[in-house]
Amino acid sequence: MDILIRHCICAARAQFTDTRNSMLVKYPLDALIIVIILAKMCGYIIARDIVDFYRTHQLELKLLIPGLPQAKYRLSASTVNTVISLINPEQLKEFLVEYFSNVRVRIEEQIQYQKGDVHDKGIEVRDTLAFDGQELKASYQKGSDNRRLKGQHIVTLYNSTKRAVVDYQGTDKKNNERTSVLSMFTNTSISGKVVMSDALNSSGIVTDAILKAGADYLMPIKQNGNKELCSHMEGIFNRNSKQSLKTSSVYKDHGRIDEYYYEALSGELIDTRIKNSHKSLNTLVKYTHVSTPVINGNTKDCTSSVRYYVSSLPFADDVLNQIKASIEDYWYIETHHGILDNPKVFNQDAVESYNSSFLKNEAGFNKISLNILSYVRQIMSKELKVKRPISYDETMGRLNSDFSIILAFRYFTDYFFDEEYSKQ
Repeated sequence: MDILIRHCICAARAQFTDTRNSMLVKYPLDALIIVIILAKMCGYIIARDIVDFYRTHQLELKLLIPGLPQAKYRLSASTVNTVISLINPEQLKEFLVEYFSNVRVRIEEQIQYQKGDVHDKGIEVRDTLAFDGQELKASYQKGSDNRRLKGQHIVTLYNSTKRAVVDYQGTDKKNNERTSVLSMFTNTSISGKVVMSDALNSSGIVTDAILKAGADYLMPIKQNGNKELCSHMEGIFNRNSKQSLKTSSVYKDHGRIDEYYYEALSGELIDTRIKNSHKSLNTLVKYTHVSTPVINGNTKDCTSSVRYYVSSLPFADDVLNQIKASIEDYWYIETHHGILDNPKVFNQDAVESYNSSFLKNEAGFNKISLNILSYVRQIMSKELKVKRPISYDETMGRLNSDFSIILAFRYFTDYFFDEEYSKQ
């Protein structure tokens, strides 16, 4: 265990620059960063709770993490908040990318891959990366009376297939999401992946960047953003429905029946006179979702929705397998956002601050902790032999149920080194 601790501390020390007066520092930055991550993994989210975690496990932490001071130097919430504010956000982001963006659970090892068995989709499907912005709802901009102006929006690049954050960036304006993600495409390898987003970010600038990075795009087209192209695609599918490639799936769960229909046609059917900013458009996609409520065994009136997508994926007989998997995987970025906002888990929406660095780093610590927890959750679910993964708050509770934090530290080092060194 000692060698693991030394490697963790050395890596953290090399990654971060401590700008505090070294003569006055009682809690080293590298050691405190590890304490914060361990605390968040165990459900201690805000500064005063992190202090409670530290005081409860002070003896163990001092034995595990070199550099922590004697008990007479009591950790305070202000120290925790000050450290989070002083960390260079870019260094914390690089820390996540370097050590915590690695995927520890393969598709076939997951307790529940989507709504069906992984072999129904095919393990050979490519990973789907999704990007989207998330505002910190309680944050605000200093000097502004308009509370609608948020202090920070966090744009996340998320591996929706493997359930892990790949990269993230903070921006103080919601309409800067596109700039953030273009930067991430440059700094993060997305080659060989399928990239998706919401319709707002479905632009030629984005799809050009995806292609340049060696990935394929699968982007939604809506009436309110690309009315001409969307209407044109609707007509194409109406005229050529009999010739389209088709597949479907049906799931019964939570008191309803969900039917999903996928159709694909060649991108060559796009009329050259129609305005289209997406290069290498090889495949057109129509996605239909029909939902039927079931109450006491009786079906009620169904509702249906239709979406259209453009894609650079080659139009071939097996393209629907990838399209179906990607569209189903995409929605897990929404799950990711929901977990961060969940009051029982990270309660990120409750963070009240205007400090840009603090807000970015709070989001960064939460994302690091969530990546590790996603891994821990799968392991615990397998050990419990359940059909569905246990919840994240239950995972936190189980890590915190033992009076010792050795288990949490083992998971931390296991993920940190991307190998199960902690078992040696």
